[in-house]
Amino acid sequence: GLSGFYQDRLPLLWRYLQACDKLLANRVPDVRDHFIRESVQPAVYLHQWYLTLFINCFPLSMVVIIWDAIIFEGLPVILRI
Repeated sequence: GLSGFYQDRLPLLWRYLQACDKLLANRVPDVRDHFIRESVQPAVYLHQWYLTLFINCFPLSMVVIIWDAIIFEGLPVILRI
């Protein structure tokens, strides 16, 4: 469930941040390399997305689709979206 996002030391959040970093490396390595050169860590831009379940960064119509996917398929689906 989502509790790992909010537990002490945020274990699930860190796991998802690492997974997104790997996705960037595999799918868009140039973007990841640029972020590294600019010293932009994934936690800088991803933590708020995950902790608010995207409500603050996407239009509500898109958030509802993401939430539907999470409810239907489980939390790991957000790594595929």
